[in-house]
Amino acid sequence: MLLTTRYMSEAESLCDRLLIMDHGDIVTGGRPRRLITEHAAESVIEIEGPSEELRGNILPE
Repeated sequence: MLLTTRYMSEAESLCDRLLIMDHGDIVTGGRPRRLITEHAAESVIEIEGPSEELRGNILPE
């Protein structure tokens, strides 16, 4: 089965082994916990985009 995702937490919960690719090239592979430990930051901040409240404060050009 092939799963594509940008979320390591999702991949960790669904996969036994991972490949990390960049522009179609395999960069590394292995067990999710090992890859997270070696290649990911301890903390992650996800930003979706400005909320409606924030958008209301943006002045038109």
